[in-house]
Amino acid sequence: MNANSSGWSNHGIGTLKKKSTHIALNEIGSEAGNLSATSSNDLLQNRASKKESVAPQLCENGEVRRDLETAHTPSDPCKNTLSVPSLPDSHQTAEVDTAEMHTYGQILKSSTWIGSSSLLNILIGIVRTKAMAVLLGPAGFGLMGLYGSIADFALMIAGLGINNSGVRQIAEAVGTGDTKRIARTVVVLRKTSIILGILGTVLLAVFSRQVSTFTFGSDQNAAAVLLLSLVVFFRMVSDNQGALIQGLRRISDLAKMGVLGTFLGMVISIPFVYFLREKGVVPSLVAFAVIGNIVSFMYSRKVQIQPPLMTMSQVRTELDSLLKLGFAFMASGCIV
Repeated sequence: MNANSSGWSNHGIGTLKKKSTHIALNEIGSEAGNLSATSSNDLLQNRASKKESVAPQLCENGEVRRDLETAHTPSDPCKNTLSVPSLPDSHQTAEVDTAEMHTYGQILKSSTWIGSSSLLNILIGIVRTKAMAVLLGPAGFGLMGLYGSIADFALMIAGLGINNSGVRQIAEAVGTGDTKRIARTVVVLRKTSIILGILGTVLLAVFSRQVSTFTFGSDQNAAAVLLLSLVVFFRMVSDNQGALIQGLRRISDLAKMGVLGTFLGMVISIPFVYFLREKGVVPSLVAFAVIGNIVSFMYSRKVQIQPPLMTMSQVRTELDSLLKLGFAFMASGCIV
């Protein structure tokens, strides 16, 4: 009896163990199934969300949004589109090309004017020199060279180089576009040139005897030097008018003025030498300077300058600029 009961008990215990093991396995399997289902659902949901994010979306203007990469997504992908550098406008490019062509054309035109006038002046000078050499002979031609050197030196000292500096001052004033400044510079240059021309003429006339003695060894040519002093004034004024025309960049007028003055001066000066020989050398130089002054006045009067009201400080400023730079030109001329 005891043996049977113990057998049944052992059999019951084994059965219970098998059932409990089967139940535990079923529970584990169900939990694993639930977990796999859950992970599968999450995976599908993630894939669906990625497909939705990758799918192109249209903005209001019909363009595709560019926010595929969330790490670089701008604040407003519809507005912050890819920037493309704008190409230069064809109209602006055409204007720049036109301005450059105009500059090149102006340079070429100015070079042509200056080159042509220089060539003509050289040819006229050769004819004049040949005529003077034939009419005066070696001694008379040398005398003419000495008188010319006296006039050139007196003009350089009396002028203080302001005609050369005046070109720079006028060109600088023209570059600013200030008409009042241009008028101030022109007026100061004109008045200063006239004053210095008169001063140079007076000084050469006063020291004509000393100059004659120093140059020719005697005072026999003092009267000729006295008459030669007029050349300083006329050339000073004509150079001033040439500086005005050059500073205003009227290159064509400058070229015409040079050629016409040289030609008419040759025509007027040769008869003096032809009829007076050596005594006509100084009158021919004076006539040449007078003709040059008249021709330069004809072209400079085309420039209409309204004299401005100027204070003493403005006159002093313009005069200082002219004299400082002009003195440098004069010093370099003396050295050369």
